[in-house]
Amino acid sequence: MVDGGPAARFTTLPAKAAVAAVREAGIPAGVTYSAGTYVCNATFYALQHALAEHPGVLSGFVHVPRTTEELAARDSESAPTDGGEPHLPVDALAGALEIVVRTALGAVRGEVSEPAVAAGTLH
Repeated sequence: MVDGGPAARFTTLPAKAAVAAVREAGIPAGVTYSAGTYVCNATFYALQHALAEHPGVLSGFVHVPRTTEELAARDSESAPTDGGEPHLPVDALAGALEIVVRTALGAVRGEVSEPAVAAGTLH
């Protein structure tokens, strides 16, 4: 947090539209109200604070899980520890990030608007 700053900052990305587009591509995704644990939240807050005076700039925080390949390599060296840990193949993650960027660019061009639907979890 920043002295005198608000208790929370919010993304200016079209998060709901981006998640819908990622899901339409068959890639699991969701909106949360938390960037994650301490370092992620601090990074997000600092970014949003720095850009607060630039309302036309889209910014946000996109969490990506570990790659399936990373978990497979780790588990080949030791006992499997996946235990349900979220993961996706690297090509799916790359595709999802490309969709998020394209959705944000569409919003800048006025081609994409944020749907007026409830979305998000606490984490």
